[in-house]
Amino acid sequence: MFDFVLCKPGHRWRPKQMLGNILDEVEDYRQQKRAWNEKYRKTEFFLARIGRSTFLRSKRVGAEVLKQLLMNTANLIEEQRCLVKNLRSPTKRSPLGVWERLWPNHVRSARANREIDLDTRLQLQTAKMFRTFLHKDEGVSLRTIARLVVLVHKVAGLASIDLKTEALFIAGSRRTITCRSVEEILRRNRIDHQG
Repeated sequence: MFDFVLCKPGHRWRPKQMLGNILDEVEDYRQQKRAWNEKYRKTEFFLARIGRSTFLRSKRVGAEVLKQLLMNTANLIEEQRCLVKNLRSPTKRSPLGVWERLWPNHVRSARANREIDLDTRLQLQTAKMFRTFLHKDEGVSLRTIARLVVLVHKVAGLASIDLKTEALFIAGSRRTITCRSVEEILRRNRIDHQG
């Protein structure tokens, strides 16, 4: 396994393909994370707040013309809020490319409505790529896959160590990432069972 991960010549293109696809998934994650930044969220929340306020105002207005005007305005604001939300929607294709077809029962989730969903998707996609090339029957356990997923987070700068607690946190959040938590996610999603 170590010769494989170290891209030793006997394994030819396979390790480079695996690591390249993982890096593509990491890059997609970074782009999605940027889209979740405060500017988009604040704008979406702002539009939701004024849209709801406009809708509630329409319920309290007695004049039918004003009621209709406020309702139309609330609907237009909601449409614009949806546009902002779509600006941060995920890519439609999997960065794993054709390798994704090996996992028909573990399809990449198309939407990540919360940042934690985005984190979980990266962990699952990375694990799928590792498991595609590093097989159970070759002695590579699910725990080893989980360790490699955590290592990807650390090496790619997606997680950092809190010096006080020595815990590894996902960048930009207070959520920890451990081999045990990743292994549990992989087990729950049955990543050890390809196809």
